[in-house]
Amino acid sequence: MGSANPAISPARPSSNRHAASHQKRSPDASPTIHQKSNPVLIVSFWSLIWVLQASFCWSTGYRDSRLQASIEKGVSEIESRERLNHDPAVISQKRESQRSTTPFWRTIWKISDYALNPFALFFRLWAIPLVVSATALVGGRLLPPEEIRPYVARWMILALPRPGIELLCAIGKNSSTDAIGLNLILPDGNYPAILYQSLAQLDLFWLTSMGFTVLVISKYNHLKWQKVAIGCTLVTLLEWSVRIACALIVGAGIHETLIPAEPFQVGKGPGP
Repeated sequence: MGSANPAISPARPSSNRHAASHQKRSPDASPTIHQKSNPVLIVSFWSLIWVLQASFCWSTGYRDSRLQASIEKGVSEIESRERLNHDPAVISQKRESQRSTTPFWRTIWKISDYALNPFALFFRLWAIPLVVSATALVGGRLLPPEEIRPYVARWMILALPRPGIELLCAIGKNSSTDAIGLNLILPDGNYPAILYQSLAQLDLFWLTSMGFTVLVISKYNHLKWQKVAIGCTLVTLLEWSVRIACALIVGAGIHETLIPAEPFQVGKGPGP
């Protein structure tokens, strides 16, 4: 009996060490759904949805009808500026020159649909985790961007109702999809281009997606939501400013003037 004790006693610490090591490995052995997901693959799927809806809008003639409406608005502005010119040939030449720019602006719009909008999703996937990680580091918390990207990728789904609305408008031939941003709060009337585009480029679905992204990242990574909000806001402001600048330049170009001759009209036809 006494000789059995030495043989049994060493086995217990070994078993305890094995159990302890198993407990340490268990979190890694069962990663969460966010750790399993591939952010790039998820965002690629969202981008594919954007490209498919754009293809449908072009194939139905919806995009062309909106572009033609903007071109004709530019023609009207040319005729208004040239009303003192009594030479019909000059007015007709400028009118045809304006309409001849349609292929160029169609190409610009297609570049936006098939390249810039999908790229914007990948930009958010890269920029938001990077900035949030930097703000967390300032607060003394080391949080790798790779741990944040799955949350950003998944909650981009809240930005996808906009393509769905465009699909419905394309089916119904409704050309009012420019009113999906904060420009919805504007009553009917004339507004400066900078004000109108500043509100129009704040996509309500995009803002909702960013809001949920802030809440999810702060909850699952144990960060104060204010710090996460700072990072997301910086990325939002950067993308917002770029979209405003592009919208103003393209709109002014379509209207054949550096400063639009007329302000945007809400409730009186499609904008550029």
